[in-house]
Amino acid sequence: MYEFFRYFSYTTIIVLLFGCAIGFFCFPRGRSVNRWLILYLVAGLTSELVFRYFGSISAQRYNLFVVPFFAITELIIFSAIYYLHLLKRSPKVFLLGLFGAMLIIMDILFLSQLFVIEQYQTYSKVISDFLIIVYCLLYYRQLLKTNEPNAFYLKLNAGVLSYFVINLLIFSSLNFLVNESINLVIVFWVLNVVASSAFYLFLTYQIWQHGKIRKPLQYG
Repeated sequence: MYEFFRYFSYTTIIVLLFGCAIGFFCFPRGRSVNRWLILYLVAGLTSELVFRYFGSISAQRYNLFVVPFFAITELIIFSAIYYLHLLKRSPKVFLLGLFGAMLIIMDILFLSQLFVIEQYQTYSKVISDFLIIVYCLLYYRQLLKTNEPNAFYLKLNAGVLSYFVINLLIFSSLNFLVNESINLVIVFWVLNVVASSAFYLFLTYQIWQHGKIRKPLQYG
């Protein structure tokens, strides 16, 4: 089962490489929010490569310490997306993002023993996932008040909410399963690969749809 997962896990890297290529192609023509999404794909690819290096190539063969650093990066990017675009500079997003970043930094520095696998238990990813879900719900609350939905933002918010709810469930479980049977842990990692790959493809499609060259209308 481990060999299957080792090869299957490359799916995420392939999807991210594809997404980054599409992102760079569309970057000059993309709307502002798309550039944040492209940055997120680049951050995801960087995290995957670093995770892979420390897990497979380095002498330590240990990579779980990468997770909280990706979590804070993820939180910062989606805080910017919701603050600048979907939630129109809401002070709630700014304060929640700042509070979440401080919690993750405290977790990294004082609470989690990132380099001791037997005692590894970080809640950084859970904090990040939870706060991004809150942003999604705040967006829906805003829609109820304004009743002026933006089709692109509506689809983006639905995709973000779906992915981070799944991600929250996965990482909440992994905190308790990290020292359990490898086969049990792998089941959750496979689910994470499937969910992540689907989300990255969703973002890539949104970037492509709203960043490709528009053909001029023909008259006469």
